Amino acid sequence: MLIVLPYERYGLPDVFESLSQYLSNTNARNLTSSELKPTMVEVKLPAFEFGQQIDLIKVFEKLGVDLKSALTGLDPQLQINKAIHEARIKTDNVGTEAAAVTITATVILSAIRHPKADVVFTVDHPFAFIIRDNISGLHLFTGVVNKLN
Repeated sequence: MLIVLPYERYGLPDVFESLSQYLSNTNARNLTSSELKPTMVEVKLPAFEFGQQIDLIKVFEKLGVDLKSALTGLDPQLQINKAIHEARIKTDNVGTEAAAVTITATVILSAIRHPKADVVFTVDHPFAFIIRDNISGLHLFTGVVNKLN
């Protein structure tokens, strides 16, 4: 998950404009592997839940897809009358606690001390997120969290 957090509390629109211009001139997949260096980061991310449901019939119609004849090659009586896409994202403290328990167990069992984070990344105002496939670089889900609990 990539988190886009502006410096200013209400700076997301400006960040989107700058990021859009930058990414149109940059291969974002190569950016993550070539220009960035590994750094220990402590991430403080609030719990959030995000979901969206889209009526794909309207999307297909805008794209010019003729749904009445889309399946006639299989059977003339088949028609698509409903297509819905729904996606949900949920992060919460249970996931964070589970990771912390694993880390604590590792520390106790192996007696290895984890290095202190070089950077503390606190997400405390509106942000955008992108979930992408690390192999293909494809964005699987994007969203904006405007209100934090």
